[in-house]
Amino acid sequence: MRASRSFRSVSQLITSAVLCCGLSDFSVAEEPLHQRIDAVVQSTAIGPVADSVDDLTFVRRLYLDLTGQIPSSAQSRQFLANDAPDRRTQLVDQLLASPDFNRHLATIFDVMLMERRGNAHVKTEDFRAWLQQSFEQNKPFHQLASELIAADPTGPAPATAFFLERGVEPNLMTREISRTFFGRDIQCAQCHDHPNVDGYKQEEYYGIYAFVNRSSLFQPDKKKPAVISETADGHASFKSVFTSREAFTSPRLPGEAEVVEPVFAAGEEYTVSPSKTVAGVPRYSRRARLAELVATGQNVYFRRNIANRLWAKVMGRGLVQPVDMHHSMNPPSHPQLMTLLADEIAAMNFDVKAFLRELVLTDVYQRAHKFQQTPTIDIADLTAAIEQLKQQKDVAVAESAAKEEIVEAALKELDAAIAAAEPVRAAWEKSRAAAVAAAKKQADAAAVESSKRGTVEQKKILAAHLTEAFAKTQAAAERLGQPQELATITTALKTRGDKTTAELAKLQKDLEAAARAAATATQALETAQAADAAEREKLTPLTDVMQQHRQRLVRSFHESQRSYERVSSAERSVDYLQQLIAKQQASTSIPRIEATVASTDQQQQQATSTVSTAEQQMAAAIEQMKIAEAARQQADQQARQQSEQMQSATEAAEVLAAALARANAAAEILQRDSAMDELVVQLERSGQRLSQKVGEAHARLDDATAKLQQSTAQVEQMQAAAAKARQQADAASQQVVALQKTLDELHAQLTEATAAKAAAMAEVDQHAVRQFHLATVEPLSPEQLAFSILQASGQRSRQVDAELAKLNKEKPLKADQQTEAVLAERRQQAEAAAAASLHKTAASLINLFAAEAGQPQDAFFATVDQALFFANGSQVRSWLAPSADNLTARLLKIETAESLAEELYLSILVRKPETDEIQDVAQYLKVRGDRKSAAVQELAWALMTSAEFRFQY
Repeated sequence: MRASRSFRSVSQLITSAVLCCGLSDFSVAEEPLHQRIDAVVQSTAIGPVADSVDDLTFVRRLYLDLTGQIPSSAQSRQFLANDAPDRRTQLVDQLLASPDFNRHLATIFDVMLMERRGNAHVKTEDFRAWLQQSFEQNKPFHQLASELIAADPTGPAPATAFFLERGVEPNLMTREISRTFFGRDIQCAQCHDHPNVDGYKQEEYYGIYAFVNRSSLFQPDKKKPAVISETADGHASFKSVFTSREAFTSPRLPGEAEVVEPVFAAGEEYTVSPSKTVAGVPRYSRRARLAELVATGQNVYFRRNIANRLWAKVMGRGLVQPVDMHHSMNPPSHPQLMTLLADEIAAMNFDVKAFLRELVLTDVYQRAHKFQQTPTIDIADLTAAIEQLKQQKDVAVAESAAKEEIVEAALKELDAAIAAAEPVRAAWEKSRAAAVAAAKKQADAAAVESSKRGTVEQKKILAAHLTEAFAKTQAAAERLGQPQELATITTALKTRGDKTTAELAKLQKDLEAAARAAATATQALETAQAADAAEREKLTPLTDVMQQHRQRLVRSFHESQRSYERVSSAERSVDYLQQLIAKQQASTSIPRIEATVASTDQQQQQATSTVSTAEQQMAAAIEQMKIAEAARQQADQQARQQSEQMQSATEAAEVLAAALARANAAAEILQRDSAMDELVVQLERSGQRLSQKVGEAHARLDDATAKLQQSTAQVEQMQAAAAKARQQADAASQQVVALQKTLDELHAQLTEATAAKAAAMAEVDQHAVRQFHLATVEPLSPEQLAFSILQASGQRSRQVDAELAKLNKEKPLKADQQTEAVLAERRQQAEAAAAASLHKTAASLINLFAAEAGQPQDAFFATVDQALFFANGSQVRSWLAPSADNLTARLLKIETAESLAEELYLSILVRKPETDEIQDVAQYLKVRGDRKSAAVQELAWALMTSAEFRFQY
């Protein structure tokens, strides 16, 4: 298995990948087409390329694409058992040789060509049988397309379905022919140039319209089949509702010159003249001429269309997508590959089987739908490549503009030629109408003359017979003696003969008059034809000039479109490279942003922690401050009390000292008054004690004051600590807010970068799908879904066995007849009968998942009815009821959960189960206990209704 490839040097690829349309590097005749396809895709690959799918995914994909159904588990195991190096090629050839391939191809082309229209005039089963027979005969596609367009008008043969089921409505047929066979949906160019697609012009619309505007549905008797009638006249003129430009055109294919048509004299235009009861068949049929041109396979759009549609059928999308929108604004993903495929399918003589074989053998077809590795991207290289692309785009824009000037000049010359030709054309149409009228009169007069001449001849014969009868009868009467009976007869014959002779004379005169009228009408016709030819002769050189200018216009316009196709391709590549850069930038910025987010988040957590710590410290400081404040208040109260006590003691000591002074004075006066002396001594003692108390009070006051100062200092210290903690908390809170804002901005950047990366990755993946570096995931067609369910459930093999048993019963083989070849042929007969029967069985399911008739059939849509069909419908569940050797019956015979899970997954999803899926199956069976049959049916139903089963990948 190949590894996913990283980017090559983009600047080395730009020219070949986007702008180069040459094929010199990829047209080596000795190499098979599938190798040249891979060489183109690989050499122009910008970006990663997916690995090849595993064997079982390849088997599922191939069976679905080539047979329209998944393989049986036995077929899958048979492939896995084949260890030959070319086993995939062997399987491709095996399936291409199987009857299922032609049946499936008929279904594909029926849906592609008819878009589920049918049964109004031609039965769908008849048309599909005709397609199948065509593919069994390996009928080239350009022949098949030619037969559809030629559509034998004499009766409702299967090929007429393409026209009849669309009512042979000219405008509808113009659109359908253009988009189905030339890949150009020009419907919106009917009334004006396409408003959104520069390449779709009214000129092209009416060039196709001119091929079919003379055809119509003819069914005068509704009880009889409808046929296609065609007139010999009718031109394609048009007028733009936007610009009022008027013009007319002869038939022409896209990108080609007008068809030169033969001109027949009036009255000679038809092989079968139209009437109320007869469909017209002109000598020259424009529709038949269109079929002849298609049958050559030379038109480039015809080649590109079928090559692109077949590519889309097996690759999941076209090189041009949508497949019916080929134009310069929607260029192929690989212009040189588109050219290669278109040329090669023509070189293969439009052999659909051989072409499909080459496609499914490519590495491109075998790509996985997921990348296994992430590619590395050099932004500088991509930036340089973008600049190179822009320069090359500018060159292409200039080239396209230069060619557009030529287009404008050619258009003016064409319009001038049309204006010059218009009065001559009007005069010719007038003379042509007169000639046609003269031809009709001449034909009518000739018919009258012929009718009268016939009547005269009949009368002459009658008269001769009567004359002869009269003569013979008269002769007989004379011989017999004139018997009365013969006399009467003779008289009657003579009377009748005379009357007839008189009538003949009158009829002869009428005939002569009719002959003169016919001669006059013939002369008038000759005169009118001469006038018609003369007027036509005047118009011919003007028409030649007009066609020359239109051819120059068409050629220049398509050259301009091819130049602009390069512009569109460059724009697509620039957009893709820009998405790659965006993806790389987003991929680079996301880890950086995530790292910054982590760092900022850590800083915010730290700041938040700081806030919390500061708030805790502040709370503790406030609490300590409260305690210190209480202690300060208590110390202040004690200091005031001590101060009051000291003041009181001091005042008492002062009073006592004054009293002692007075007492000493009194004692000195009283001298040796023992009582007074004793009082003085007592006062002195009291004073000493009081002084001691004052000292003690002062000491206590000092102590209380010191405590007060200490408590005050503690309060101030706690206030400062609280203020500091508050300041720290506020600063940290501001930091938290700032960091949160930063985080919000970073998360927004991360979201934006992630979204940008997802969008860029989605665009990269889409581009990889467009470039076929990655397989697309697409829904199964309604037929693929229905027949895969029938295959997985075992209904297909059961029906084949039933048809085989029926054949053996109705036409038993003798022992000597049971050769390998005879048995194989009988098996094929049984499979064909089973396929027809199963198609009826699957019809309701197909209709449920199919789009409306006449609508595009490649879009996926889900409806409530679809969900209800699987959830509540009895049909699928009945197919899963154990019976004979169907899926659930086989599963019930398996003993181990692991083997049962393998057969279950291989039969339905065409892969082996993962370990966890085996465990889930085992657990479910265990939970269901003895209800194994119900459990097995539920498991099968769950896988069959899963998204994995519904899609191709």
